[in-house]
Amino acid sequence: MDRVFKLPSTTFIGGKEKALPLREILNRLEKAYCRHIGVEFMFINSLEQCNWIRQKFETPGIMEVDNEQKRLNLARLTRATGFEAFLARKWSSEKRFGLEGCEILIPAMKQIIDKSTELGVESIVMGMPHRGRLNVLANVCRKPLEQIFTQFAALEAADDGSGDVKYHLGTYIERLNRVTNKNIRLAVVANPSHLEAVDPVVQGKTRAEQFYRGDGEGKKVMSVLLHGDAAFCGQGIVYETFHLSDLPDYTTHGTIHIVVNNQIGFTTDPRHSRSSPYCTDVARVVNAPIFHVNSDDPEAVMHVCNVAAEWRATFHKDVVVDIVCYRRNGHNEIDEPMFTQPLMYRKIRNTKPGLDRYADKLISEGVVTPDEVKDVRDKYDKICEEAYSNARKETHIKYKDWLDSPWSGFFEGKDPLKVSPTGVKEDTLIHIGKRFSSPPPNAAEFVIHRGQE
Repeated sequence: MDRVFKLPSTTFIGGKEKALPLREILNRLEKAYCRHIGVEFMFINSLEQCNWIRQKFETPGIMEVDNEQKRLNLARLTRATGFEAFLARKWSSEKRFGLEGCEILIPAMKQIIDKSTELGVESIVMGMPHRGRLNVLANVCRKPLEQIFTQFAALEAADDGSGDVKYHLGTYIERLNRVTNKNIRLAVVANPSHLEAVDPVVQGKTRAEQFYRGDGEGKKVMSVLLHGDAAFCGQGIVYETFHLSDLPDYTTHGTIHIVVNNQIGFTTDPRHSRSSPYCTDVARVVNAPIFHVNSDDPEAVMHVCNVAAEWRATFHKDVVVDIVCYRRNGHNEIDEPMFTQPLMYRKIRNTKPGLDRYADKLISEGVVTPDEVKDVRDKYDKICEEAYSNARKETHIKYKDWLDSPWSGFFEGKDPLKVSPTGVKEDTLIHIGKRFSSPPPNAAEFVIHRGQE
């Protein structure tokens, strides 16, 4: 074990060292690949891309996080957890498809947005199913909490709104990203389905925005898709959308896919719902790297999110972040999961929430004090209470607040009910028909296919 071996050029575990004892080689490889991150990339048929990924996980010290980032992770995790707890307290019998068990999704998305804005992205179009949608609107997009809370009050619409249920609606917001000090535009596309009908819609919206901005390389506009584990492998639309990812007329130059993997989909064990080891195996067809990460390790999740954003900025190809977590409640808050998954839910009931685990870890490291942890929680709870009071004063829901593509000039100067004539003169059609069916002028050199004569 103490014998020194020369390191090959395809590994980065040595840093600046060219040789290491076998004991240290194994130790460093285990640190990179046998902890809370599982990296799937060896199927990618580009040595450059494989080496790029190796470097991001094998370089000594690359996963270390400073105290400022740890405190930011804690604050974001606190807000995500506090939002779900507040809704559960105020509307205990309402469905909301909460994020309990995967609250780390919110800091993860914010990290991807931070890193992408730093790398030049100015607009992000997001699509997602129902799980955690309200939390994403509140804490990622910073949609005013009052607007979300009025959705629970069963109010009449003040305008020509769709009246769709709250966990299907979208939003659009422009705000300053405080971490990078740059303006960012965020859109969550409305999803009429319970699952992932929205995926190709997001890609079309992103492609259109890239086209009209002259963003031919996708450096300024980016798409992010969120998935459930069962839908990712079970819905054909996911696979079909992947296959459009590199086509010249459809590409959006790389999508970041985030899987909220609660490991049972609706109620079914994976062994009864798919034939592949991982729900993410469909992504292998387009050479997308897949990063599996344990949701109970926020720092590992943030590292993977940074790498995903950098991969997309560098290679403009799809990438998958698979957050392996659990779902604390049933499929919705009214379901009783013990009926279908008694063993799993016995374990979940005895599992400490992610926020408590991370807070304990940072307190033990001396990064924060118990008072600071409580202070962050109390501050967010106060924000929610104030928004709740304001929401109770509202008499109508304004659906214009929930548009995912506000376009002020769409009907400007036009009557929205007027249908213009779309007919073409007969002479024009005859002219087109004749030109269309005539051989070119240099017909001698042009041989018409016999089947067309």
